[in-house]
Amino acid sequence: MRTDEEEAYVMDSTNEELVWSFAYGANMNRSSLAKRHVTPRQSLPAILPDYEFKFNMTGMMGNVQRCPGAEVHGIVHQLTRTDMSKLELVEGKGRIYNVELLSVVTYNGQELQAFVFVGMAAMVEPGDGRPMERYRNIILQSAREFKLHERHIAHIESFDYIKSRTPDQYYRFSCPSRTAEYLHTPERLAALLAELAEKRAAGGEVRTTVTLLGDKVLRLGVSKEAADQFLPFMPHIEGKDFALWYCGVINEPSLPQAHSVEELTDLHYAWVEDQLLGEASKFWVENPEIIGYLA
Repeated sequence: MRTDEEEAYVMDSTNEELVWSFAYGANMNRSSLAKRHVTPRQSLPAILPDYEFKFNMTGMMGNVQRCPGAEVHGIVHQLTRTDMSKLELVEGKGRIYNVELLSVVTYNGQELQAFVFVGMAAMVEPGDGRPMERYRNIILQSAREFKLHERHIAHIESFDYIKSRTPDQYYRFSCPSRTAEYLHTPERLAALLAELAEKRAAGGEVRTTVTLLGDKVLRLGVSKEAADQFLPFMPHIEGKDFALWYCGVINEPSLPQAHSVEELTDLHYAWVEDQLLGEASKFWVENPEIIGYLA
């Protein structure tokens, strides 16, 4: 017997499985979705009744919480099963958010069953938080683009926020000199990664990884408190360019979309360095440092 969640998926004329997903934060934004390689079939303004919008997740991300009589305005996207799986991975299904099947009503009155990301209790902070200006602006831009109700836009605008740093204010790594001892040949890098793999195979919790920022070799850890939420992302960054992954997960509207390492610019790398030493270090990154350069 199919579960309610499985019943939510329907087949289109090409035998592609489709589902509705209600977005209320950055996933309303077309650019954010594009950077996550997600392409909705349809996107409609909609209301999630009996819930309220909050900035109360760890990291001050958006969330919805049960509140009888309240309502959250957002966008309901029709997605393929593949694209829905991409969002579940990025948003941390079962680690950061639960995915619940709830009733939403489009602005034209159509009732739909849609998957909604609802913050897990362990990841919810008390009270109302202060989101980053970048994140708040992405939500407001999307709300205006889709002509969401002015009352909802005013609610988002009412939240205090942390002002974003400008490029001349970015935090930057203190890097070692480009001497022989800090040069990493492909063999040396492979040995570092093999050592990490051996530790994992031995059954230990490995909260440190080695990744890249252009030609810089970056070592970073995941805090113990955030291990369950962020360790599953390690395979996506280990030995690879961290900036390419990060810019696909976190949308910075001022930066062009990069589909490959070759499309990353100095501004991409500068912004990611700032994120690693700023917001990310507050919530999940531990002891990030440049340990050398690719030879």
